Amino acid sequence: MGLWPLKQGTGPYDPPGDPGVTAGDLAPEAELLVRVVELARLEGWLVYHSGNSRWIQPGFPDLVLVRALRVLCVEIKPPKGGLTKRPKAWLKELGECPVVETYLWRPADWDALREILGVRA
Repeated sequence: MGLWPLKQGTGPYDPPGDPGVTAGDLAPEAELLVRVVELARLEGWLVYHSGNSRWIQPGFPDLVLVRALRVLCVEIKPPKGGLTKRPKAWLKELGECPVVETYLWRPADWDALREILGVRA
């Protein structure tokens, strides 16, 4: 399918404001984002992701996926990263819309998110 296994990253990154998150924790977030986008497209989802967060409202979900009368708003986080106030507010409000499904996905959620995206074994 063109997907690669998640691996712990070692790239330099100084996480702002969260001393419990390390560079090794954050690299899988970027990898998971790429994998989810690729998988969603392979499964026929329309995918929206702003590559530049300066152009979107603070806290807006990382991904909006649309297919067959379903709208998914997804926040991608590293294994130990938590949601801040703004993403929580966005997901709460969007989740109250009857046609919108909201998710917080981490690398450990790979099997569950594959099922949500409709991947058949």
